[in-house]
Amino acid sequence: MLRKIIFVLLTNFYMYAIPSGFFVGGNFGGNFDASLLSEFIIIQDSNGLFTTNVNGSSATKIDPNIGIQTGYFLSINNWNAFKFSLNSDYRRYYSAVSESYLNLFQLGLSADYFLAFQNRPNSIGLFIGGGYDFSFGSLVAHVNSIWDFGIPSDKMQNSYKEKVIHQPFVNFGLYKAFGKEGQMNLSGGVKLPFGKFVELNYEEAQAYIVAIAVYPLYKVYLNFSYTF
Repeated sequence: MLRKIIFVLLTNFYMYAIPSGFFVGGNFGGNFDASLLSEFIIIQDSNGLFTTNVNGSSATKIDPNIGIQTGYFLSINNWNAFKFSLNSDYRRYYSAVSESYLNLFQLGLSADYFLAFQNRPNSIGLFIGGGYDFSFGSLVAHVNSIWDFGIPSDKMQNSYKEKVIHQPFVNFGLYKAFGKEGQMNLSGGVKLPFGKFVELNYEEAQAYIVAIAVYPLYKVYLNFSYTF
């Protein structure tokens, strides 16, 4: 009887909700991206009335994303684990400023906390974490060209300027482990980046306002990984 109790305790101790080990995986999702190029001209007529003439374009696009991922799962106990990842993603990005699609490659590092809802290897649970993405590709050259164009020096006092090519992010979602030991993992989540790739705003005599922006909104994705 004592041997059975010890066996159950030891077996339960080692049956982590997510097993520790190196993993490889891939993801597929949709990115919600935005861009803007607008000129606002406020005109006063002979009667003292103001009218606004808006010239420009804007776009909000959903572009597919594919990527690969590798890293390490560190299980703490039956309920808690950490995931340390190296991520590589690719997508096309539409810019209303250039009216064309551009390539965007991102290489990122992330850490996520996993909490199991069930005390078993093939558990269901949630995850939350964050990381940092480094961006490459023709979109970066496009952003730099907008930034280098700059704001006229005589408009600097009424202007705003921002560029965040390499961006921090947070992500969260739900996961489901599969297999006898939970080695397969399917996660569905949302990724929220911080900062705009580029944004310029300036005005002239309270009558002529230019706004240019290229920025990601969020990403919805599915990720599948296998732990060795």
